[in-house]
Amino acid sequence: MPLTTTLLRRDERGQIVALLAVTLVVLLGSTALVIDVGRAYLAKRHLQASADAAATAGALELPDPVAAVDYAENYSGRDGAKNDNNKLPSVTTAVQTKCLSLAPCSPVNAVVVQQTTVVPTIFAKVLGIDSFTIRAKATACSPWCWESRARRSPTLRPCSTTGSPRSNDER
Repeated sequence: MPLTTTLLRRDERGQIVALLAVTLVVLLGSTALVIDVGRAYLAKRHLQASADAAATAGALELPDPVAAVDYAENYSGRDGAKNDNNKLPSVTTAVQTKCLSLAPCSPVNAVVVQQTTVVPTIFAKVLGIDSFTIRAKATACSPWCWESRARRSPTLRPCSTTGSPRSNDER
């Protein structure tokens, strides 16, 4: 066997290291996608549930805007509130009241809750993604908003304490 062929075969033995490095990056990227995005999705679900609960609690206190904002903040996901979740990092909450056009407004008829949190990543840091910013928004109308809509539409009737409409079929 010629000497040049023997030298070329010796040089080919290190190629598995390069292939392994590329495969390892792909596997870490897949792991980051599954674990870190899954954690972000779970945080989004918890944050949205907390925002929904806060908006509903605030809407039950309408038309008093001060009491509505106070109840919404007490039922939010911020630290120390009733829906504080240890699976979420620190949550910031913004609550405001407003008038929706679907019912008379005196002085307000809806509560809007916006919550934000930052979820740190574990494996995606390798890819340069340090965290995900998660936001949730919920709007709830006071129960008497649905009563006024029920008078205009025969398919809706006044709601229970949840603030959601119910069709005549659900009676």
